[in-house]
Amino acid sequence: MQEGSSEKPAVKATATATVVNRGIHARPACMLIREALQYESDIYLSVGMGVMEVDGQLVAIPNDDSYRVNAKGIMSVLTLAATQGTVLFIDAEGSDAREACDAIRALIESGLGEL
Repeated sequence: MQEGSSEKPAVKATATATVVNRGIHARPACMLIREALQYESDIYLSVGMGVMEVDGQLVAIPNDDSYRVNAKGIMSVLTLAATQGTVLFIDAEGSDAREACDAIRALIESGLGEL
């Protein structure tokens, strides 16, 4: 970052969310992507991850079945095949990473417009 720049420093943020609606099919995926596109940060969703807390931050532990995708792409999000009860790990990096993670988590846990 250059001196006098108004850019915020890049930060990392994480969260988890449980899918409460029937799953993330086309319509809910579009809602999720529209939300993700409002943020400058890179945002990713993962399934099949173990999660642990380290120094107050959630850390994903990949296993043989884990899968990570860009939250700003329809085909990527659909390949998660996230059904009701699926726990998603959300991670973001960028100037608005915390806000992005919080908004994506809230949207998923609200049912993505289907409850």
